[in-house]
Amino acid sequence: MYPAKSGGLWLALGDGIARIDLPSPISILEDKSGLNGYVYSIRRHQGKLYVADDYGVRFLVPKSNPGALSVFQNIADINKPSYKLFSLGSTLLVLANNGFYQIKPNQQVIQYFKLMSSEIHPSRFYPETFFVTVDFGIAIVRTQHEKLVSIDHLPGFRDDISTFIEVQKGILWVVYDNSDIFQVQLPDTLLPQGNVPRFKQLYQHRHLSIRQVTRIKHQIVFFTNKGLKKYDPNTQSLIPSLILGNLFSDSLTKILDMIPDSTDRWYIL
Repeated sequence: MYPAKSGGLWLALGDGIARIDLPSPISILEDKSGLNGYVYSIRRHQGKLYVADDYGVRFLVPKSNPGALSVFQNIADINKPSYKLFSLGSTLLVLANNGFYQIKPNQQVIQYFKLMSSEIHPSRFYPETFFVTVDFGIAIVRTQHEKLVSIDHLPGFRDDISTFIEVQKGILWVVYDNSDIFQVQLPDTLLPQGNVPRFKQLYQHRHLSIRQVTRIKHQIVFFTNKGLKKYDPNTQSLIPSLILGNLFSDSLTKILDMIPDSTDRWYIL
């Protein structure tokens, strides 16, 4: 190690050198700050940092003086495992083990249904419409001016859904927990009243674990335990995707998560 005159620290490594700027601008928030469970989702909303964890939803209260700790305060009406936070204008949507919630700017909590929900995607084709995974299916949530106006449950799903993506208008690709992939053609009106979606199996899992599906540069890709994959309709199989280069298409590369920033750079775990 060698301390730099500017205050940083140089490290001699086995395959090069690295510089660390001190003090590091990294804050560690843990049990002393009120986080006791596994954190599933983080969202900065209306100037506050919210987290969803094993015990519900909480937000960070800034420290009162330089020597004090920043602590998280619970949202009292949400006390079950919560998996996803999503901003809808000035309100915050919460997907939890026991239902679907909306937190208003005054911290008022509204629960809309009591089925477990874990993933939400705004529709790319239907205005003010969201698709939400629930127990054994998908719910269609419609909003108007930040208010939820209707929730309809699509029938016909055979198992819990791990992840899904809206491919085109009226078409979803759904990945079940066992990694089977189905194409779901939605009813024309999106209303499930007497209209059951049409299902077509695209892929049956073969020792492949799919963690997530997303769109990168107009290509739909799957994060798997054997690298980045894309769907080949000719062979009805998942083949390596080279959209991010050879490294991430390698069958020895296990991809757990990927997230883009505002400049479309991808951070990969």
